[in-house]
Amino acid sequence: MPYTYTVDSKKDVLFIRAEGKIDDQETISLACSIASNVKYHPGMRSFTDLTEVTRNGLSRESLAQIGKILRFSPRARRVIVAGNATNYGVSRMYQTYCDINGVPSPEIFRTREEALAYLNEGVPPDKVFQAGLNAGEPVEKIAT
Repeated sequence: MPYTYTVDSKKDVLFIRAEGKIDDQETISLACSIASNVKYHPGMRSFTDLTEVTRNGLSRESLAQIGKILRFSPRARRVIVAGNATNYGVSRMYQTYCDINGVPSPEIFRTREEALAYLNEGVPPDKVFQAGLNAGEPVEKIAT
C-alpha cells in the first residue's frame, strides 16, 4: 500500500504519507477514504509527505479530482513535502491547478522542517504537529 494517513483530531491535522509508486486509482481511493472519515473536516491542517515516493504516476486529471473530493477550506494550512524534483514538479502542477480553479492550494517544501515551521505557525502549543511523531496520542491510522 503506497499510502497511509492519520487523522489527529486532538491536533486538528491530517497526516498523509506516501511511499513507493503512486498512481491515479490509489490516490483517488485515498481521497475518498479521507473524505468519508468522520474525524476529517475540510478546515483541518494537512501535512502530505512524498519524500519516500519513488515513482509518481499521477495525471493532471487525478490532481484535479483531489481538491473536489476533499473540499479544502481556504483557511486550512496545507503543506506537501516533495523530497525530489519529480515530486516537486507534480506538486507544483497540483498547486497550479488549485490556483486556477479557486481551490485552496497547499504550500510545497523540500524539507519536513520547513513544512512543519509553516504548518505550525501561530498554532497554540497543544496543537503543534510533528509529522506523525506525536507518540502516545489517540489517532486513527489507516492504510489504503
